[in-house]
Amino acid sequence: MARNQKLKVSKIIELVVRSNRPLTSQQIAETLSLDTSTTNRLLNSMAEDGLLRKDRKTRTFHPAAAALFPLPLFHPLSTSAEKIWSAVLQLRNEWSLTAGFVYFYGDERILAAIAMGVDPLTSQYNTILTSPIHASGSGKLLLASKPEGRWKSLLGPTPLHQFTPRTTTDLKSLEREIKSGIENGFIACQDDYIEGFSVVSSPVYLRKRIIGCFFISGRSENLNEKGITEIGSSLNKRSSLFELSNPALNDFESLFI
Repeated sequence: MARNQKLKVSKIIELVVRSNRPLTSQQIAETLSLDTSTTNRLLNSMAEDGLLRKDRKTRTFHPAAAALFPLPLFHPLSTSAEKIWSAVLQLRNEWSLTAGFVYFYGDERILAAIAMGVDPLTSQYNTILTSPIHASGSGKLLLASKPEGRWKSLLGPTPLHQFTPRTTTDLKSLEREIKSGIENGFIACQDDYIEGFSVVSSPVYLRKRIIGCFFISGRSENLNEKGITEIGSSLNKRSSLFELSNPALNDFESLFI
């Protein structure tokens, strides 16, 4: 298969998996700006190969089962899911705010669990987080998990984009902020990305390496009312217990390099 065709197949699978309803070939072609006849050929071929599931009555396409459930049942990330979800629910119930857990995989941030609170803006969360690295709690902790020599390649040119008056735009200030957060056990992003919206994140370690974070997010006024330091301490306690309660992850340390 030619590289260009492989890219098209990859984009089609991603689109169909992300969609909350079956898609027609026309919808897929229009969304991805692909030629209709080429799209039809690709979709039928993918269905025959088991990469998609085709409903012949409605002429729509669904994700293949393997795309929706890719991990084996006893993969460490699968066996950890219940404990992660339990911890996230406890955090949400304790603070009545949105709580979640993020894995760092390479240079990407994967949202593994989220429990909605009374706060807004939760619809902005996707499985792969795209919030700016320098203006989000998970992004700053992702930087903390990397050698400082890699930060510039992840962040791009400085000054960094300013989303609000609270956004940190220079590298030295960002370094100080992250180091202070690591020492305190949590990083607070108050109005960094969106005015009126804040996130508190605490790093999760595996053999002294940061592999992700727990977070609590919501309206800035709600987090300030409940206490940023108190929320951070609660998250830090939860994060500290994670490695001890998930020994299976030790066998997959290479996942998080």
